[in-house]
This record gives sequence, C-alpha cells and structure tokens, in this order.
Amino acid sequence: MANHDPFGALPVIDVAPLLAPEPAAPAEPAEPAAPAEPARLTEVARQIEAACPEHGFFYVTGHGLAPELLDRLAAACTAFFGLPLEAKMEIAMARGGHSLSAGRWPGHAGAAGSGRIRDKSHL
Repeated sequence: MANHDPFGALPVIDVAPLLAPEPAAPAEPAEPAAPAEPARLTEVARQIEAACPEHGFFYVTGHGLAPELLDRLAAACTAFFGLPLEAKMEIAMARGGHSLSAGRWPGHAGAAGSGRIRDKSHL
C-alpha cells in the first residue's frame, strides 16, 4: 500500500543504548550490565540527527519512563490543548523570553550563520 502522507512516517528511535549503565569497578562481584558499545551510541545519535531536520519530531522507545508518568503527561497535554486559544496564547513561546527554540544556540536555523552545527562539542 502506498504512503499518501506528504510528510511520511515519523521515525522511531530506541534510546536504550544511551541509558546503558556505566561499567562497574573491577572489584564488583556481580556481573554488571554491559555498557553500550560506542558504535551503538553513534548510531542512536545519527538517527536523532537525521530525524530532526527531516521530520522535526520522532518517537522515542527504550526510555524507561513509567507508564503512569506517560499517562499523566498525556492527560496534561489533552487538558492544555483543550483550552481556548486565548488561554494557550498566554504562555506562547514569543512571550517566554530566552529559550533554546528562539534561535539562540549555535547551529539553530534562527541563529546567525548557516544553521548547520559543525562543532557538536556543546551538545
């Protein structure tokens, strides 16, 4: 079946490798979970880097958040988006002052320059 959505499907990114535990000290008697391999970390970062400019959003799995917390988040979103437009505009980003989405961080399309992040050491 053809995908007729002009925006395509949102990517699903498993971030579990980013949450892998740190290696335990050698004296630990129990076998700790193996830390994520650098290649897996790089792959997750590559997926996020590709998803953001292409889609602007992506689904996250492997985050370890409790289902109850996600339920509370969904309820809060439903309540917020059910508000009248005037109430939502009271907290509009344009009224919020300095923020990362306002283009004040290196590499953001709204920042001075090309909008491409060349040095990712600040991330």
